[in-house]
Amino acid sequence: MDIDGEAWANPPSIGCDEYRADEVTGHVTLALKASYTNIATGFVVDFRAQNAGPLITTRWEFDEGTVVSNQPYISRSWVVAGDYPCYSAGTAWRFMSQQLFLGLSP
Repeated sequence: MDIDGEAWANPPSIGCDEYRADEVTGHVTLALKASYTNIATGFVVDFRAQNAGPLITTRWEFDEGTVVSNQPYISRSWVVAGDYPCYSAGTAWRFMSQQLFLGLSP
């Protein structure tokens, strides 16, 4: 048995836990935090995912198509004024997402 009581696969994984994606269940929460939500162009914003529970994957999605996977922190800046949507998503036993809008002034 591994550290949380699951049977070892054949051949077993390296480490103390035999990961099984089909057995990931439980309460999951996603929270998206930004250091600022109203900023000037060129200013760097730090984003932090405050997720809890048995997540399999996470990702950040930004307005122009940038996608970053499995990173709890990311920093970004924009050069054009406007309102920008930012998404944080996670997959556990179901897909979840959070959205935050940034307002940029010139």
